[in-house]
Amino acid sequence: MESILEIIENAKNDVLAYEEKKLEYEEKTKTKKILEEKLTKLVNTKEKCIKDTIEEERKKIDDAYNTALVEITRKVNNAKNEKNKEIQKNKQELVEKETKDLREKNEYIKIQKKQELKNNKISSIVNTEGYWILFKPSNIVEILKTILLFVLLTIIPTIIIIFLRKDIFDDIKSKTNACLLLAIVVLLILIVIWNLFNYIFSNNMSKEIEEKIKAFRQNIKTNNKAIEKITKNIMQDTDESKFDYTEIDREIETANLELKNLKEKKDNDIEYFNSTVKEQIKQKIEQESNDEINEVKYKLDEINKNYEEITNNYKRIEQEINDKYEKTIGKENLNLNKLVELETTIKNNKQEDLIHERAKDLLNKK
Repeated sequence: MESILEIIENAKNDVLAYEEKKLEYEEKTKTKKILEEKLTKLVNTKEKCIKDTIEEERKKIDDAYNTALVEITRKVNNAKNEKNKEIQKNKQELVEKETKDLREKNEYIKIQKKQELKNNKISSIVNTEGYWILFKPSNIVEILKTILLFVLLTIIPTIIIIFLRKDIFDDIKSKTNACLLLAIVVLLILIVIWNLFNYIFSNNMSKEIEEKIKAFRQNIKTNNKAIEKITKNIMQDTDESKFDYTEIDREIETANLELKNLKEKKDNDIEYFNSTVKEQIKQKIEQESNDEINEVKYKLDEINKNYEEITNNYKRIEQEINDKYEKTIGKENLNLNKLVELETTIKNNKQEDLIHERAKDLLNKK
């Protein structure tokens, strides 16, 4: 049977072989990791370079055309704006022409109306639109305007009075009735004032003169409606044949054609770039970077060839040492330093035992 020292010696040799395999495994693993990281970095750098270069070259195409496109588009828009201005100007001149007679009629009627009031010594207030809406409303719209004015002129003073004399209203028990009564009083005062002013302004105006003034006003309204209708029809008319826009239309057509051709040229260049130039850029960058990438790949392939074998051997030897020596020496002692320390301790203990035996023999001889 092997002595304990022989077992330790064999364990030392096995552990030494194991440490060598472990060191080889760790170095290979470290080198493999470095190469994999380097390869990933090189590939990412290459892909980023391809992406950035393609974007940069594409941007050059856009920049080369965009300035010209913006300029031509501005030219087209300016021409269209000039045409629109010319159309509005021509339409406005046509409106002036078509409504000239009606506007002259209105001016003549206004002069007649003013002279009629002057001849009958009637206040010039009667010649205003406000007077006829407030005192002589002739249609539903004017009546509603008059009612709204009376409502506002009743509510606003009532609120102001309540706010200014709040102390008085605080002492009144039925505030709602008080406010309502105040509003009625204000309305009655307004009616009195309204009748007073109506009498003052229309004092000298007989029924005949009133009807005459109303007729003047109705004729002006009729003419104004006719003017509005003519104006609306002219402004909404899209027929441009009445005016000559040949020169400006030619300018717009030329600019549009130039814009269309430039867009087509840009689209063709982009299509060629996408179908051909992009691939050329990719191939060029790959060619420039593939030497270094292939070199790293080759080194990595060389390591990977026997990396699995080295890993398996390292783990197999580790397991064999554990199985062989764990029971006799202990797993905690299965490293070179521990084994040397254990061997030294055993040798020292044996030497002490030998000295004790020799001393014993000498004593026995005596």
